[in-house]
Amino acid sequence: MLKIINNNLISEINDNSNTKRGIGLGVFDGYHRGHQELVRTLLSRSEELNIKASIYTFTKHPAFVAGNITKIAMGMISSENERIELLKKAGVDEILCQEFTSQFANVTPLEFLEKYLFEELNASLIVVGFNYLFGRNREGTVEFLKSWAKTRGVEVIVIEPVIFNGNYISSSIIRKSISKGHFEVANAMLGRNYSLTGIVIPGQKIGTKLGFPTANFYAEKSSCLPDNGVYATRLTVDGETLEAVTNIGLRPSAPVSVDSPIIETMALNKNIDLYGKEITVTFLHHLRKENKFDSLDALKTQIQKDIENIRDWHNKNEQCWEMLKVLDIPVYGIKSNRFTTDIIDITIKVPLTQINASRYALLSRILTSTCKQFPSRPLLSKYLDSLYGASIDTNIEALGDILVIHFTADALHTWRGQTSPINDTMALLFDILNSPDTNDKGKFSSEIFESERNNLIMELIARENDKTKYAYDKCGDFLTAGTIQNTRSSGDISVLKKIKMKDIIEAYNELLTSGNVSIFVAGKITSEFRQILDEQIRKTFALNKSMNHLYPGLKPQTLIPLPKNEIHKEIKDIEQAKVCIAYKGLMPYFSGQSGAVAILNSMLGGDVHSLLFDVVREKLGLAYSVFSFPMRYLSSVMLVAGVAHENVEVAIDAMKEQVRRLAENEYQDNLFDSAIESVSYSYRALSDDLHSMVHYYSSAMISGRNVSISDALIFVKNFDRQSISDIAKKLETSVVYVLTNDKNVSEKQ
Repeated sequence: MLKIINNNLISEINDNSNTKRGIGLGVFDGYHRGHQELVRTLLSRSEELNIKASIYTFTKHPAFVAGNITKIAMGMISSENERIELLKKAGVDEILCQEFTSQFANVTPLEFLEKYLFEELNASLIVVGFNYLFGRNREGTVEFLKSWAKTRGVEVIVIEPVIFNGNYISSSIIRKSISKGHFEVANAMLGRNYSLTGIVIPGQKIGTKLGFPTANFYAEKSSCLPDNGVYATRLTVDGETLEAVTNIGLRPSAPVSVDSPIIETMALNKNIDLYGKEITVTFLHHLRKENKFDSLDALKTQIQKDIENIRDWHNKNEQCWEMLKVLDIPVYGIKSNRFTTDIIDITIKVPLTQINASRYALLSRILTSTCKQFPSRPLLSKYLDSLYGASIDTNIEALGDILVIHFTADALHTWRGQTSPINDTMALLFDILNSPDTNDKGKFSSEIFESERNNLIMELIARENDKTKYAYDKCGDFLTAGTIQNTRSSGDISVLKKIKMKDIIEAYNELLTSGNVSIFVAGKITSEFRQILDEQIRKTFALNKSMNHLYPGLKPQTLIPLPKNEIHKEIKDIEQAKVCIAYKGLMPYFSGQSGAVAILNSMLGGDVHSLLFDVVREKLGLAYSVFSFPMRYLSSVMLVAGVAHENVEVAIDAMKEQVRRLAENEYQDNLFDSAIESVSYSYRALSDDLHSMVHYYSSAMISGRNVSISDALIFVKNFDRQSISDIAKKLETSVVYVLTNDKNVSEKQ
């Protein structure tokens, strides 16, 4: 039987012959990074084709029926319900769950494709992993699928392996890592931290007697369990996540041992009664194996040492994790004791439109200028100065078809051990949002409104006067023509001039009630800070009912520019010509190969050792300045140069030649080695600045590339020269834009 799970409803398949589907095939145990790449590719391509994105999977792992028990002897990474929840959260339209019976196991590969996928489900797109096997005795291969698809006009996309630490990511490797307690590897491959969930049951209360009360539960029998031992973990209950220590084992030192491993966990910094509650324990680091102690006193001494070691581990590992969920708003924290300041970043996502970009660019400036408590800029600035140099700022950016507004505050964690400026600054930031300087009719100050509008317009004019920025803005306009991505996050001058007070009031109300909110905090993050934050969120976003959920691959939308191969020339009276070349063909923004893109850009024009700098500027002397940068949400990379007017055409040829050299592997080894070191350094440097860390993890959440900084360094080392060549070979010239005063520059390529 085939069940459809759609919007929490389960039904049997009916005749849906008129519904075209894109279908992703797999078991998806654990929903690891390879699975994520597959599902996000399915979402992206299905959206382009305007078809339903469907996952075809099984109620139970086929190995249970096929008798290949050794494959899953270590247990499942996720239960059936957990798998379904992970896939639903990914944003697919429907999940098709096939009951894997002995009868279904005998279906031939051809029958599966013809009857099940083509005739019954009307598949017009099929997405599979590189090693996908199907049908009776796993006889069906990817090559067989491709061959059949050609006869039926079905598009097939094969996802290449995602490599970590020299191995391609697979459920089997993850199970082995979990069972050995190697969670640094397992979690990196999963793309999230492995966890077990259960209902807390009464225990022998030995921990309580020793002064270490624990919450105890048994995992599902089919779960993949770590080795018996002590682990650094986190404990989640009632929307709050706390640092914890956990033991898995048979209690060999207790008066009464148990027959199967029991999970015993204790929050480090908070005493809470958990009996009868459902809790989730997330595993991070293996401290030691379970041992038998001669006495309870010896056990108590060891537990004290374990707690000290694990508390130290938590304090030293600056991971980003969801600390709270308040009103369905996630609060991510980066706990660090290395900095004197703390940061809070309120990130609000709304759909990108031309009117939204202008409204929110103006609104964010108005909001951070004054508030009811401090109804003028001088008063607000004076108060921030009194908080020992605290600051509040706003920033707005467009990521694909999503507009992201940041409201950020930073301040000293403490001043001479007596006050906490960050707590007062955080309260002010929320006051700016929920108590703006408006009159009894809800209108903002006309003076502030007009002043900020004029300031924003002047900044946009100044950007146009910077001819380099003007040139790559224009090139980007041609690249994205006809799409929503052809909208600048800072707004449009003509739209800003038409905006009325009512537009800003409307935007303000929408921001708080329908914006997709997530909050990032970084620094020491005390319990008092968390309590204040919880209260402020409830007050500010009490009416928030956001439906703007983000699903990487779908929202933000992936833009695949057309291979226009166009050249555009604009004549202006300027001293130096500007050349911009936009290449399409970069992998989608959610791809696990983001590290390879960074390496390619470093080699092409992102660093002083790059080909564009070394060859086009230094050796050939064709450019005063030249560089490249990837536009991940546009699946493109842009090359930009300032050249003499008479050198425009030869410079274009030379710039294109460097892309060809990367594609054909025609460069010295030291270029690749320097790029690896440069990209690695850029990742390491992120940890030296809290703002950089917050922005990195905020962007990672939106893009779906949820990679820790330490894991990013490992991923970078997985790429070789061939990886760069493979990316460069897919690049195609889409747009060439030339800004020059030379009317003789050719408009033909």
